[in-house]
Amino acid sequence: MSIVFATAYDVFTGIFCGGILVGAVSRYLLPTRYEIGAEVLIVSHAGRTQKYRWDSFARLDRHHDGFFFSPHETPSRLDTFRGIFIRLPATGETEAIRSAIEDLAADNAL
Repeated sequence: MSIVFATAYDVFTGIFCGGILVGAVSRYLLPTRYEIGAEVLIVSHAGRTQKYRWDSFARLDRHHDGFFFSPHETPSRLDTFRGIFIRLPATGETEAIRSAIEDLAADNAL
């Protein structure tokens, strides 16, 4: 009984579980920054930066709120884990961003 009580009400356990929860929903809580260049797409999130070459993508899906880049030519179940969704801002220069991505996609045959 005392082991269960000590584990359930331990401060360390609460902090640990809170950290796991924040890590699990970090895509919704923390900002993500995208840098679109002629050679690479750079995604920065939570102190982690990933660089993707344009030739690593085989397909581009256009959505009303952004673009989805996938390494698979046809839709696959792995798209969720391997692809990147670039969300467009709700307001601002949406059309300029959309046309820049469309031009890069055309140049790289996506």
